[in-house]
Amino acid sequence: MEEKKNNSRKKVIAILIVVIIIIVVVLLIWKALPGENDAGTGNGAGEVVAWDVDIDTEDTAGATGSIQIPGYESMIFTAGETVQTVDIGNPADNSCYFVITIRLADGTELFQSDYLEPGQGFETIELTQVLEVGEYTAVIQYECYSMEDESALNGASSEFQLIVK
Repeated sequence: MEEKKNNSRKKVIAILIVVIIIIVVVLLIWKALPGENDAGTGNGAGEVVAWDVDIDTEDTAGATGSIQIPGYESMIFTAGETVQTVDIGNPADNSCYFVITIRLADGTELFQSDYLEPGQGFETIELTQVLEVGEYTAVIQYECYSMEDESALNGASSEFQLIVK
């Protein structure tokens, strides 16, 4: 009788382990599949990474449904190269997609991301053109989209000093 109980317990434990393994595999495969937003909106050049650092944010909405917007005083780029090191992204506490665009003050677009989920960002990006040594006034623009239906939400843009060395 005791042996039957032990065998039954072993079978239940084995079944539970198999079920857990199947769930983990399914979740990993699901996470790896391309999403509906992968077509994106911009050049998206750069590897999307986990992102969320302690930076200043501007609240562009009221207390309810607020969106955190990172702010930058300056960025430093390397002259004559299109691949640049950055730290830009969508704070993890947001509940919307971001599309991030970097432009010079004259409107020249240097970079535009695809949709970024909360907690995603870039450590490197590829610019649409090389820049010469100098200091430029640039604008970083955040377009925010609903995660439910991709409708446009509040957005923000701010000027920063782009230093090219």
